[in-house]
Amino acid sequence: MGLPTPLKTWTITPCNRITFVSLNDTMGNYMYGQSQFLLAHGYTCVGSCNGTTGAMDGVNRWTTPANAMTRGSGGAAALSWMVLLDGNGAQVCISYNSSSDHDMRFAMSPGAHYVVAGTPTFQPTATDELFQDPGSSWIGTATSGDRLWSGWVSSDAKCCRFAIASGGNWVGAIFGAEAIQSKASGGAVVTATAWIFSFSVTGSVFANATVLGLVQTIIASIARQAGAVLGAEIFGVNISFLTTVKSPLQGGTGFPMIPLSIGTNTSATQGKIADLFDWWFSTTLTHGTTTPGLEFIIMAGLNGSASADICMFVWDKTTIPAML
Repeated sequence: MGLPTPLKTWTITPCNRITFVSLNDTMGNYMYGQSQFLLAHGYTCVGSCNGTTGAMDGVNRWTTPANAMTRGSGGAAALSWMVLLDGNGAQVCISYNSSSDHDMRFAMSPGAHYVVAGTPTFQPTATDELFQDPGSSWIGTATSGDRLWSGWVSSDAKCCRFAIASGGNWVGAIFGAEAIQSKASGGAVVTATAWIFSFSVTGSVFANATVLGLVQTIIASIARQAGAVLGAEIFGVNISFLTTVKSPLQGGTGFPMIPLSIGTNTSATQGKIADLFDWWFSTTLTHGTTTPGLEFIIMAGLNGSASADICMFVWDKTTIPAML
């Protein structure tokens, strides 16, 4: 068995360098880069704020990275924000809402319900907002060292994901908002067939039912937020049963790659939620390792080491990833 065929067609912007000036400058450049990448590949701007002027009027006010550098803490402070509409009909909100320069906020409204706050320069609000805190910095806390960020977006603008590297590893959070293949049945509904995810590279994927994302489910006409955990086919007592580097059943040259799904144990919504598009469990290899043809890349160290639970994403078949 050879390498799997991705279900989505992906555009990848790999290894974009942010020369270190300050954490605020790095965070602003990263947020600006995210917005411009998505806008160039099928997402549309619903509204924005450059820290001084904000409105939900379809105007992109992030014309330079500096427009994304106004940080505010909480719901009552002027800050940089942008709301974008994706191909699912959902909205994502990127905002510099944090008490620290190395943090931000990435959230989603499955029903596209974001509205400006009472003061337009404050972060917008949505009655159905999903926000998953990765539990750590989004860019790493080191006050030195350049960063390299990479972005993924599907051709239908229904899936996006981001990661950032420095010092030889992924740092901060791996995050995004993506379409899913719903497995809900019997009257249950997964709203907008999308989930939002963010997880720290120091958090294990499979151990201890760690919640890595959120979806909105509807059971008996009641909408609920469900915490999503990753899962896969289990062989033996542990998914790590298949962690040989060169698998004979893949011609002795490939990587064990097992498709990933999400499920939930949230009250009243327990069960399998969906299969994911182009997520795989793979071997315990180091950050940034690719398949020989650069088709896939290891998003490793999900509890901080090469022996951690691992997931694998598609790569661009061209770029040898730099991890600084």
